[in-house]
Amino acid sequence: MKTLQNKNKHNKMSNFDYLCKTPQFKDIAKTAQAAEALYHTDKIETAKRANKAAETAVRFIYSIDQSLNTPWKDTLTNLINEDAFYTLVGHDLFKKIELIRKTATIAENTPRKLSDDAVLLTLQNLFSLTDFIAYNYAPEYTKHTFSKAAIPKTAAVQYKEYPTETGTLKDTTEITLEELMESLKWKRCTYQYCFISEEAIKRLKATGTV
Repeated sequence: MKTLQNKNKHNKMSNFDYLCKTPQFKDIAKTAQAAEALYHTDKIETAKRANKAAETAVRFIYSIDQSLNTPWKDTLTNLINEDAFYTLVGHDLFKKIELIRKTATIAENTPRKLSDDAVLLTLQNLFSLTDFIAYNYAPEYTKHTFSKAAIPKTAAVQYKEYPTETGTLKDTTEITLEELMESLKWKRCTYQYCFISEEAIKRLKATGTV
């Protein structure tokens, strides 16, 4: 019998960090956390990446659940509209996935119509999808609750790999404002990801750098 545990919500670093504990969920965790990490700075990109995370999650379900057969044209729309998939996840979760997809379409085509509440709901709906996966396919299920307060306060910022006086600025989890300012003086084009604090972003905006 699958063990059910409760998790203290105050210990969370991210709403999706629990996925990292199960190796087979690593791709879902990566895409979901990438979407969540942008929430405070780029809600349009959050909506798009949440849709990508949902697609990754749905494809995982198809890969592991023998009751499902992948349609010939395996777009997210076709995958979730298969009768067997609808029966498996139920009406409520189906509507949540569909709303993730529709919100991403708005973000792509009419971003001015995208509200903050809609993007937050997208993350909540993505959480419902990943929780369904954890409940049904993880060796041990731990009950989790989505919390807006658990969304990381740092912002994922795309930057280029630059040579500096002290070496090459590479992919890191966090860089200082000074390192970012130094990197902006150089012109090279290998894209990576770094994380800077909200305070650093405010300082950059105040100087007109971003």
